[in-house]
Amino acid sequence: MSDQFCTQCGESLELNSRFCTACGTAVALATATKASRQPTKMRRPIPWLPLILVIGGGLIALSLLLYQTNPPSAVDVPDEHDDSGLPYPDVPRISVAETRERFEKGTAVIVDVRSTQEYAEAHIPDALSIPLSELQARYQELPRDAEVITYCT
Repeated sequence: MSDQFCTQCGESLELNSRFCTACGTAVALATATKASRQPTKMRRPIPWLPLILVIGGGLIALSLLLYQTNPPSAVDVPDEHDDSGLPYPDVPRISVAETRERFEKGTAVIVDVRSTQEYAEAHIPDALSIPLSELQARYQELPRDAEVITYCT
């Protein structure tokens, strides 16, 4: 019995043969001992997906815990009206004509503080859309050298 095997198909090779009788591979290039044809022990792959899910879930749980202990503070603005029903009577107001004049001169910028959806439905041409809920975070977008006129109706 031969102690040589084909490296391509694993068949036993006859002594002094030049080719494998099963697959035709040249023996000089394809010889191997029986020990070398034993399957090598495969390393077990690291289970990346479960590991990522566990770490990600832990980070999400930590974020929720921190959010619950330190929720973002909201500014409570009291909904005040005067006797005629005008909301926020202490807020200075200007007329539409005066607003237009200042805007056309370039001394004022008009900011629509309604929701993005309301702005999309209708708005003053060239007015900026900064919803009231985003105003504190986005006020840096407003020019410093112009009067800011806001509207919400």
